[in-house]
Amino acid sequence: MLKISPMRHALAAASALGWALSLTVIPAVAQQPQEQQQDRTPVQIEDRKLRQFADAQRQVARIVEQTSQRVQNAQSAEESQKIQSQAQEEMAQSVVQVGLTVEEYNQIVQAIQTDEGLRQRVEQLQKERQNQR
Repeated sequence: MLKISPMRHALAAASALGWALSLTVIPAVAQQPQEQQQDRTPVQIEDRKLRQFADAQRQVARIVEQTSQRVQNAQSAEESQKIQSQAQEEMAQSVVQVGLTVEEYNQIVQAIQTDEGLRQRVEQLQKERQNQR
């Protein structure tokens, strides 16, 4: 078994924590041209899409939480990368299963970061969805 020095383990844990704490944007966003990422025009999003997003976000958050623990316990950088890649695939599948595309999900994530009213609508929907369960 490969031993990781305490410093490397601490760095891996810090990296995993940073990864887990970011508002999860599924990697397809990284492939968009920079101009599209900088576009701050308000996005009109249907309530149906926001409900789907709330469901997907809950699933994505669960995956991030589980993955964070697995990454922290990884025995190598390669294992950590493999775990993160698998998690990204699971997150994308979760988004598609609720009826959104990864692009739609990422657009909503970006819109929430800049539109306080939209963020509040999503938080309200998440509370409502949680109370229904």
